[in-house]
Amino acid sequence: MTTTIRGRLLGRFSGRLSAEDVSDIVYWCAGLFFLFAVLLPPILLMIIGLIAGTTPTEAQGGVLGVANGYPAFNPQAWLMWVPAAAMLFLSVWTIPLPLQSSSPFGRGALIGASFTMFIVGSVLSLAFVGAPGIDGQAVLASAGFGVAWVLLVLRALAGFFHLVPRSWREATPVKRKRTTPTTATAQGAGKGGALTSESLARNQLLSRWVWGGTVVAAIASVILTSWPIALVAVGLLVWALVRLFQFFAAGNRLVLETFADLVTTRMGKLGPDGPFLLDAMVAVASGGKPSAAMLQERLGISTATSLVLMKELEQLVFVSAPEGTASRKLEVQPKLIRQIVAHIRARPERVA
Repeated sequence: MTTTIRGRLLGRFSGRLSAEDVSDIVYWCAGLFFLFAVLLPPILLMIIGLIAGTTPTEAQGGVLGVANGYPAFNPQAWLMWVPAAAMLFLSVWTIPLPLQSSSPFGRGALIGASFTMFIVGSVLSLAFVGAPGIDGQAVLASAGFGVAWVLLVLRALAGFFHLVPRSWREATPVKRKRTTPTTATAQGAGKGGALTSESLARNQLLSRWVWGGTVVAAIASVILTSWPIALVAVGLLVWALVRLFQFFAAGNRLVLETFADLVTTRMGKLGPDGPFLLDAMVAVASGGKPSAAMLQERLGISTATSLVLMKELEQLVFVSAPEGTASRKLEVQPKLIRQIVAHIRARPERVA
């Protein structure tokens, strides 16, 4: 299996989180929190104002102003500090990381997200000021988005002009030594690569729609004066959120299907030893240091068969390759391995 497949499929399922994984998690948490806790409450207030007929006049500040009975509740703008702190963290955390600008989670996405949050946050931080309990608590938080954006842009420029160490830059792809994979590996990697490419394309499209919906909703929050605009803004935001959850729901199924195809392909190529591969996966997921001796003891198989199975587990990237006298390590969370085995066994035709 190629390094690309390994990184894309296992990056968030391995027992150890990389610096890039931390960036991805913080990025998504900040984005979701901004959508739900910062952007959605003001939009709801505008809709409530339209329904109740309490929307302020233009002289009173319009939909972002204050009137009798408007806003209907305090949107708790201080919550903007949470995503602001997250984006400031990312602007510093990612300085030494050679992120790819084209990646859905890369430096370009961070720059776009921080700028969008800055524009939207600047508008919402001054919304409803003067109402009970609302006195512009989020103004500094919105400025935090601006600071994060400036730092991210400066880091991108520093990388572009080679003003940072080579290991920090978005360097050209490293030429790796080519190896000749087995037929099963090549066939399985082809399937996995196609599925992973499809996943990344959907991910990138989804990211654009989520932030596109956010920008549209932000613009609508400024010019919102009628029902059609309100419905369009809310509809786009809800649609983007639904697509987001659909992607996450499909993510685990994508991983299981990809590995199920790879494992069953390997089983078919192993001949008489094939049926033992699933048992070997369960064995290494049950604890202990993965080794041929462990498989021989737990499965009651011959030394030759245990060596073959351990090599297959290494090729599937479930266990690490041997490094001198150091023991092999489990490269995937045991829970994921058990899920893959259960997924295969739930479909008898796969192992028939």
